[in-house]
Amino acid sequence: MRKLVTALVGAVLLVLMWSGSSGTGYAADNQVRLFLNRLELKPEVPPRIVNELTLVPVRIISEEMGAEVSWNQEKQQVTIQRDGMLLQMAINNPVATVNGTAFELETAPILDKGNTLLPVRFVTENLGMDVQWDNLTRSVFLFDNGDSIPVSTGESTAPPKAGASSSPGATVQPSPAATPNPSPAATPSVSPSASVKPSVSPTSTPSNSPSSSVKPTATPSPGSTAAPGVTPGISPSPGLDTPIAVIHTISLEDGRITISADQAVPQPVFSHLTNPSRLVIDLPGARLAQTVNGKAVGSMNEMPLAAEFAERIRFSQFQDQPPTVRIVVDLKQKIDYTLLEGKNPAELSIALKGYNFLVVLDAGHGDGDPGAISKITGRKEKDFNLSMVLKIAKALEGIPNLQVKLTRQDDTFVELNERADFANRLDADVFVSVHANSFSKETISGTETYYSRDESRALADILHNRILPATGFNDRGVRKSDLRVTLRTVMPAVLCEIGYLSSPEEEAALFTEKLQLQTAEAIAAGIREYLQIP
Repeated sequence: MRKLVTALVGAVLLVLMWSGSSGTGYAADNQVRLFLNRLELKPEVPPRIVNELTLVPVRIISEEMGAEVSWNQEKQQVTIQRDGMLLQMAINNPVATVNGTAFELETAPILDKGNTLLPVRFVTENLGMDVQWDNLTRSVFLFDNGDSIPVSTGESTAPPKAGASSSPGATVQPSPAATPNPSPAATPSVSPSASVKPSVSPTSTPSNSPSSSVKPTATPSPGSTAAPGVTPGISPSPGLDTPIAVIHTISLEDGRITISADQAVPQPVFSHLTNPSRLVIDLPGARLAQTVNGKAVGSMNEMPLAAEFAERIRFSQFQDQPPTVRIVVDLKQKIDYTLLEGKNPAELSIALKGYNFLVVLDAGHGDGDPGAISKITGRKEKDFNLSMVLKIAKALEGIPNLQVKLTRQDDTFVELNERADFANRLDADVFVSVHANSFSKETISGTETYYSRDESRALADILHNRILPATGFNDRGVRKSDLRVTLRTVMPAVLCEIGYLSSPEEEAALFTEKLQLQTAEAIAAGIREYLQIP
């Protein structure tokens, strides 16, 4: 059995504990994100800090590592098998077993929305992982088989927390302390009884070139990208003869970030983090001066701002090898940015400007696929859907920083996969599919709104609450379902079933110009509300 690496994970936990109780308002509002071998995991519930301990969803980690996971509902027990290791633990029981040997956990496993969450110490010790933590972005990085990139942030680590015990006679071997390593956020999924591996949303993993959710107008220089998820874009360590730039000032004025050094500022590497929105600027081959902007530099440094797009700038000496300065701009909204060319190589300027959102509207069915057909008048769902989508597009016309694309603009048929792929190729910010419903009983009526992934729930709630007063129909709720177009898309995606063609009252109303205009305006207003566009 793998020996318990208490020192390694203990040091990490202390950093996690410190971050969980940090006095900064920013950290308190930000979810903990989870990465495995450089890929962000997207479970239904994120890691949680409980009683100063970080708990992580064990099923998604285990299955991504190729382990077999089973759930005993009666015993409320999860079993994990991998490479001759057999782990068993029960909800609210602080004792787990590894190959039949009992181990005391720092806190008992909990069940959250069908996900078993365990202390990160136990997961790493027994699944053979290394751990790294980034306090700037509140991210946990797990690496299998030593696939980690050691970094140093200059932050001190205290001895491991006492009291984590194993069975009598177990040998506890220390291991080098893990140190922080920044990048994006996580979101969990998987019920205890599920056996299907969760999918990882392509847009969830931060890009290291400026083409992620922040859409730049500047082209990154060759070699500025790297594997997503860990130390985005950090370039190889400078050679012995390469001078290290020392950063003395960092500022943001009139929509422009300016970074000044004692010599040429290294080529920056950009990435973008969401929920909340942040622009990350890495400067490999740079160090912070002892004072920046006239103030002494600590391990964490923050500059509040009164700027149009940004709330604050945070910066730190992210790592020592290669020496890298990381600057995080906490944004009020999504932005575009441009790396400006200047005459002074010791000064770097980045211009920020409003972000251009892209919305994809999808009129369900089309051509030979009529969708639902009214038994009352013979009218077809495909015609209602197209009429609605055209009206929504019209309602969104002319709004600054907003562009609308349609999966179909006339009576044509588009495959379900192609509808989703169309939105994915465009890197859309929102996908909304419009439909009308039908049932065998005329008495069933009302509005339903569907989503497939947790990140889409907020959009679904907003649109549903907007549509209800516009139609006046019964509220049949917001529902989670694996519909193709909302599951295959990688951005927040919702399918709106406005009403029932099988209901005589609703069928009559659905094809009126008044109801369609009201509902189209309501959906347009909901999209603007979700994107925070005035």
